[in-house]
Amino acid sequence: MSLYRKLILVVGSLSVCAVGAIFSLASGLVVLPGGSAEHDADANALRNVGHLIETQGMISSYSIAAWTDSLDMTLDTALDTSHAAIIAYQVCSESKVALHRRWIVRLYLVNGRKVAECEIDR
Repeated sequence: MSLYRKLILVVGSLSVCAVGAIFSLASGLVVLPGGSAEHDADANALRNVGHLIETQGMISSYSIAAWTDSLDMTLDTALDTSHAAIIAYQVCSESKVALHRRWIVRLYLVNGRKVAECEIDR
């Protein structure tokens, strides 16, 4: 499967995952304005995003740093910095993940060098 087709799949899947995550969280959770429940909901939605991109084989791992409001992803060894820019754009600009606060998405190479960073501000 070509990289372009994978990216299209990721965008579509991100939208479906985000909507499902939001509805599942909203059904069993009372969200207080500005409370930690909103922060947990954001982290869970981004966890779904990270898991989906990892499943697609575009990253080798991801982590949610809730204390810094960031999603950190490590690129698969076969991908380079141009792929990091595409992934960052897809996650920050194209995805329809509804968040309660600003989150930072950072992409790293396997050697630990940061190659892309963007903000999701919704």
